[in-house]
Amino acid sequence: MEPLQKGALRGHKNPITCTAVFKDHKRNCNTLVTSDNEGWVAWWNISTKRPLGVWRAHSNSILSVLQIDHSLLLTHGKDSCVRIWVLDQFQGFSKTFPAEGHTDSQSHRWPEYVEIPVNTLNFCNVCYLDGKLITPATQDSNNFDIYSIFPESAAHLPDIDSQLSLRRIVANADPLALHKKAVNRENASNGIEFEISDENSKRDGFGIMMKVVFVSPTLFYIGYESGHIIGFSLTEHKSKVSVRSKEGSSKSFEASLINRDPSVEVVYFSAFHCPHPITALFYQDKLYAGSAGKRLSVHTKQTSIAEEPVIDSYNLKVAGVQDITLLPELAVVAFWNGVVKGYEIQAMESENEQHELKPAWKISRDVPRISTLEPNNGQKESQELPSKVKANTLCILENSTVSHSNYRDLVRARQASPRLLAVGYADGVTIMYEI
Repeated sequence: MEPLQKGALRGHKNPITCTAVFKDHKRNCNTLVTSDNEGWVAWWNISTKRPLGVWRAHSNSILSVLQIDHSLLLTHGKDSCVRIWVLDQFQGFSKTFPAEGHTDSQSHRWPEYVEIPVNTLNFCNVCYLDGKLITPATQDSNNFDIYSIFPESAAHLPDIDSQLSLRRIVANADPLALHKKAVNRENASNGIEFEISDENSKRDGFGIMMKVVFVSPTLFYIGYESGHIIGFSLTEHKSKVSVRSKEGSSKSFEASLINRDPSVEVVYFSAFHCPHPITALFYQDKLYAGSAGKRLSVHTKQTSIAEEPVIDSYNLKVAGVQDITLLPELAVVAFWNGVVKGYEIQAMESENEQHELKPAWKISRDVPRISTLEPNNGQKESQELPSKVKANTLCILENSTVSHSNYRDLVRARQASPRLLAVGYADGVTIMYEI
């Protein structure tokens, strides 16, 4: 069944760049955060379809938006910084969007925030999990850095400024060098006397980072301009420490080794999408990947580069994947042509068989049609502009319970959809569809 439109969030004057679910733990409900390419952020109450707060988070386009804690929102902009905002005192925020062309935000009350300088020479997102942040490297956009920003030892401190403790634990990691090291080690373990040369490495480069996604605190994937997808393991070095009590009993526990940073290794390598740049990554039990080509790939997690990659693929019949989001039974894909398609994920009888993607529905928004008259050998010919508004970003809001403060909130909640697909469009509008 085709999704049913349940409402529109209007206010942004520029194309939407990110949509992200923000769990409001005070009201025990899901809210939505949207951003645009002029640096503005809006935090939305889904029941009322009105903003809880509006502010200019960056001076340039926003590339990443994600919730990293109960009250913390991370934004990452083209102005070379990551900012972490505290949203637990939203009552005083400005709720008014600026007039068109207006960029001065000094009259708007901002949430409290801290700032981290990063490299934004390309358009790759950043990714955060359990106190660790992956970004394109400061020195080289083809490489990556990993930061520890919220150590467990600082969790008890009273405010975000004192909790933030920025430390770069992986610096300028080179995927080419890491891949070469992994392959050479595997060759050596199999008795093969062959090493990848530096000459081959330079010729067969991966290009800039395009997308990055954390799977667990010890595993992440990066998609590259070349079409390669590489999985990396992150290993923290710990040692067993034994403590003996006065009574004579002993207790062992793990302790991190001081002054020894985590190590990074390549555990997965796929050239399936080459030469098409990777444009979308989403992880749900498996890694789903889209590119500038026509195929969607599904990658099974593995722990060593020695394992043969297990990849399912589907011909989407349309080139240019913009974004991907998933439910257990549904894959939703946005394309560059403005069409959003839903595919039913059909499980097969055997676990070893490939799951099937069955086209279920598609949605799109028409742009206002403007005809222009141009001379053509004395005749007047009608021409039309592109017909679809581009869908830039997708996210799904799952059903949630709400702590209702009054009868009006209760009525609105009953009218709200149990599950919504939020689609952020290039005209600044975010449409919510019941799915």
